[in-house]
Amino acid sequence: MTRHAQHPVQRAARALARQAPDVLVRHAAATASPATLDALAHAASTAPPERALDSLVALARAHRVLGRGLRPEGEAGRLFREAAERLGDDRASRRHRDRVVEGLISTQQFALARELDERVPGATERAHLFRQDLVNPFLASDHAPTDVAIEGWLSLVNERHRADGIEPLTLRDTGSTVFDRLAAASTARVDEGPLVSVVMTTYRPDHMVETAVRSMIAQTWQNWELLLVDDASPAEYQDYLQSLADLDERIRVIRCDDNAGVHRRRADGWREAGGDYLTAQDSDDWVHPRRLERQLRHLIEESPIPATMLHTSRMTERGGWVHPGGAWRHAMHSSLLMHRSVWEGLGTLADERRSADAEYRRRIEAAFEQQIPAEPTSAPLTHIRRHDASESAQDFSMMRMHPGYRAYRSAFTAWHGERRGDHAALRYDPRRDAPRFPVPAIVRAAAPPQHDLDVLYVLDPRECERAAPLHRAVVDELAALADRRIRVGVMAALSPHLAHAYESSPADLQALITTGRITEVMLDEAVTVHRLVVRHPEALLGVAHDSPTVHARIVEIVRTGRTERLLPRTLTTRAVRRDALAHLVHAGYRRRRPRAARLLGS
Repeated sequence: MTRHAQHPVQRAARALARQAPDVLVRHAAATASPATLDALAHAASTAPPERALDSLVALARAHRVLGRGLRPEGEAGRLFREAAERLGDDRASRRHRDRVVEGLISTQQFALARELDERVPGATERAHLFRQDLVNPFLASDHAPTDVAIEGWLSLVNERHRADGIEPLTLRDTGSTVFDRLAAASTARVDEGPLVSVVMTTYRPDHMVETAVRSMIAQTWQNWELLLVDDASPAEYQDYLQSLADLDERIRVIRCDDNAGVHRRRADGWREAGGDYLTAQDSDDWVHPRRLERQLRHLIEESPIPATMLHTSRMTERGGWVHPGGAWRHAMHSSLLMHRSVWEGLGTLADERRSADAEYRRRIEAAFEQQIPAEPTSAPLTHIRRHDASESAQDFSMMRMHPGYRAYRSAFTAWHGERRGDHAALRYDPRRDAPRFPVPAIVRAAAPPQHDLDVLYVLDPRECERAAPLHRAVVDELAALADRRIRVGVMAALSPHLAHAYESSPADLQALITTGRITEVMLDEAVTVHRLVVRHPEALLGVAHDSPTVHARIVEIVRTGRTERLLPRTLTTRAVRRDALAHLVHAGYRRRRPRAARLLGS
């Protein structure tokens, strides 16, 4: 096949394949771009020997985080199997071994993962988590495990617990799942100390809530109250809620008449709390008996820190650490424990149904101008239940995130930055204060809106040094349009070549959005627009919708030096204009191609 006879997407793949594999993996994961997946496949099939393993592992990882072929016979399973066969004992192999072992476990190839773990040893924290899964008798077989196999697994799980001097994990005899059987017996009691108010929100409670409640009852810190805030569950759940309250006199049920979401209800619980310290616990998680004791001592002894968080790990229902989103350990926003004065000074959580706890954590950090540390126990004191029905599992994975969350984070980061160190200016209570900035529909858990605009810009809004000159020109154009009372919007699309782009938008672009001078539109929101301006043509390669969302009369594709350096001109005019653009815009528009030097708003 001649060069000119090749399909334009194939030529785009060849051009993109020159990018670093990790950059392409993140772009494929964030966008599910067919062009980027093709680029990874092309790189894997044509890479020179010194880069062959890098390219193959990158392609396998992209399939895994996209959830494609997560079976031994599936595409991800085949690719990780091939990568395992190529791993040797050189430096390149050791760099990839954790990724390949994780991929083999994700695709249920446990025997090969064990063989690889023995052949190419790893000493990282992730390797320690993987080994726990490799001996977990509930994962590798559907048969009832023996007591010896369970004891061997728990012994490995509890290595960090023993090192930290805290009670090891055990399994109760009863429970719907392995996760529900978690326990850690402790006879220790701390009777003297301040009252800690724990808020747990729930809706249509089931056995998972009981697991969470019982783990709170088992706390060594005795002076606590648990406010179980019911988010308007139907009447048939009231008896079950009362049975949970009857488990301990320190549990109080607060019933609400309308469904408002976890963050609104958490804020309601804090208003009703009587404790000197405030925290929360998710209703489907399990906490170690030492959670409150260790976290409270950390906050008091490390004074003057404003709050503390917990290290957590996601665990599947069968007790596994590895899942399609990846095995990881991190500090969890919802585990914040703070003195009541912090809450009184900065206000409470926003009403957003999602990610409001992340905003609240960053608000505290901005006010006190310091990072909130995690309690230093190396063993996780909270286990997050990883199940497919959870909202976080639907929207997040190891590298994927709906663009609405990026937009929300960019907005609150800018709002915090302008008020850094000013507690009064950072105080916010959604019940009395006006909205601070536009909030995307995905964060509000609302249906995607429809937009009617005069001009819509498609661009990569991420901030980075390489993009700064182009962003300045684009902001000038958008401001000129807004000054003329033209209804203008921006739609974020991710370029496949920005290696170290920040999630936030440049401050001047974010200011236009925050003040309402322009509208930020998500890729999955319907738009009717007179003129669509594709300001970053290469970003269209990240658009992978099943059906177009934009109705436009005129489409203008701006030719820029950056695009011409990234992709050959034939790709800019064919792969982007014909193939990638078709994923975004309905047919029937007129097409123009102005130069970047022209101010489009003039």
